[in-house]
Amino acid sequence: MADDELTEPVPILDAVRDVSPRAAQSQAALLLVIGNLMHQPEGPAAAAEAGADAAEDLMPADDLDALGIPQDVGRLASHRGRLRAAEVEAKLGAETVLTVQRAGVEDDAASVLVEQQSALCRSLLAAPDPQTAAGLVEVSMGHPESLVRVCAAAAACEIFDRRDLRRPAEMLLAGTYDADELVRDVAAVALARLAPDHPRLAELTRPAPLAGGAEPAQTNLLVHGTFASNASWWQPGGGSFFDYLKNGPVPDLLFDPADPFRWSGGYSDAARSQGAHRLAAWVAQRNLQGLGLLGHSHGASIIMLANSRGLDVGRMVLLSCPVHRRKYFPDFNRVQRVISIRVRFDLVIAADRGGQRFRDPRIEENVLPIWFRHSVTHDPATWRRHGVPAMI
Repeated sequence: MADDELTEPVPILDAVRDVSPRAAQSQAALLLVIGNLMHQPEGPAAAAEAGADAAEDLMPADDLDALGIPQDVGRLASHRGRLRAAEVEAKLGAETVLTVQRAGVEDDAASVLVEQQSALCRSLLAAPDPQTAAGLVEVSMGHPESLVRVCAAAAACEIFDRRDLRRPAEMLLAGTYDADELVRDVAAVALARLAPDHPRLAELTRPAPLAGGAEPAQTNLLVHGTFASNASWWQPGGGSFFDYLKNGPVPDLLFDPADPFRWSGGYSDAARSQGAHRLAAWVAQRNLQGLGLLGHSHGASIIMLANSRGLDVGRMVLLSCPVHRRKYFPDFNRVQRVISIRVRFDLVIAADRGGQRFRDPRIEENVLPIWFRHSVTHDPATWRRHGVPAMI
């Protein structure tokens, strides 16, 4: 929700001494930075990344500066090979490991853990070292805030040996049931990277009945993202984002009650390819070539993929879109205008290992003065508060 908007991040050295939700978001960002820098492709993630270009703008320098994360933390990227959890725990010491295990059960353990996390963070930022970074990840999996635990588990899945990922996987699974949408989104993306066939992911993409709507006579279409095929925000009714757009900024927004456009929302290149094929076919059946398309997250990816395969688009609006240029990019000969709207250091995009910003001048990049939250770009309050209608 827009009420959760964070317009200035808590500097990381202050954040690690605090257990508030605001501080947790900065801690979560650092953990995902560690995971991205020390990332070692293996298993399903390696297959998914085969042939892709090096990730661009995973960690924009101005975002790191605002968080108080020094540029030389990039030295962690020189690390090669996955770490064994036992080695990391041995360096931390038995007492610290016991504290992590007790955190969340005993109040005194949580306070001790925060002190240990703060000390590790100060050490890491002063002299970036893979073992210290891994120790911070390990300790953070016991943090009282679920967002920190889930981002620590996501980082662990990128840097620890696959034989040691049972506990992080369990944390990610638990995170998909969290009350906070941001926690759920990060957890689902990280779980999908680790275990694409996990049954929980099938639950998140299982079709559900769609809302009704007016007769189709419009020329813009809203496309949902990953794990959002059953979400209400892109459907009419109940004061949804769809309703906000149709009653204001995009009055010609289309929702066909007889056959609404929806794709699986699966987290894979194959699911997005199928979604792009379905989008092109859906448009062709209605003779709507040249319609405007608005997509959130990887919904924007399937729009770009369909466009690159020959779909003519009028205005293309990309909301919180991960940048994977070699996989998903507009065909500028088949689109009139491309607008990107996003937040600063989007945690879900970081978990996806996507770029945080487009660097092509043909894409109108708009970075809102909001941090971390992936879903606020489809929140009507955000659009009103930050004048987004004028951007499109």
